[in-house]
Amino acid sequence: MIAARHRIRRAPSHRHAMIPAVAVVVTLLLTELTTASDWSQQTGPAATMVAEVPIPMAVSPDGRMLLEYGSRGNLALRYLERGESLNLTDVGYPELVMSARFSPNGEQIAYAWHNEQDFDDLRLIHTDGSDQKLLFRDPAVRSVMVNDWTPDGSRILVTLVRF
Repeated sequence: MIAARHRIRRAPSHRHAMIPAVAVVVTLLLTELTTASDWSQQTGPAATMVAEVPIPMAVSPDGRMLLEYGSRGNLALRYLERGESLNLTDVGYPELVMSARFSPNGEQIAYAWHNEQDFDDLRLIHTDGSDQKLLFRDPAVRSVMVNDWTPDGSRILVTLVRF
């Protein structure tokens, strides 16, 4: 009954506090893509590739695999015990993975893919790279962010940003 007498106040929005973190990830991703592209064939200090560093996105439910932005923006799966990576997609810039999450059983991956038409799709793939499916495509949706799965794996929580 005490809660009924007092107004519940919402915490101030921290939405803007996330902008620098997002900018850093985007900057790192774009840096990796530009250094790994045909620009690396040019000469001069601006074209020197120091290292191609994968950017992690998600850990599998059993903790044995890691999803990462692979070479040329592809979706890659790293086996942590072996230290090996497998590209699950093989297209490359300007198409690239935007976000990805493992299913609760760790057998599938839902991912957002920036397509050749300059907007994002929602796609699904098995961890062995098989059975790739397009789940959602709408040119009016500029961006798709894969947030999570329901615990039973029957639904995928995504954020859609429309034009």
